[in-house]
Amino acid sequence: MILVRETLPQETWNNCMSRGVAKHIVRTIDVDIAQVTSNTGFIRSYINYEIDTTGHISNIKATGKNKFLNLEAHRVMAQLPQVTPGYTNGEKVVVSYTIPIRFTVD
Repeated sequence: MILVRETLPQETWNNCMSRGVAKHIVRTIDVDIAQVTSNTGFIRSYINYEIDTTGHISNIKATGKNKFLNLEAHRVMAQLPQVTPGYTNGEKVVVSYTIPIRFTVD
């Protein structure tokens, strides 16, 4: 069965998108990059991005306390595969997202 975006409730679609992005991050991130920082514990990078009307990621911005971790978070998100774009009233729209990526540094 193929799920079509327009037939799913919004909450179901949001959960599906979140799980897909999380899986991509886990598969793609280089966890060893966190060892270049002198900090220890949990460090977060916040990623702001948009999914455009073609389903591609754009306008990626990574913010957080460590520039190396921000660069890695940006790299990972830039490799996000094409997804189904958002819709409002049957029209494709740009959708903005913000997600945290938490690094654990020993």
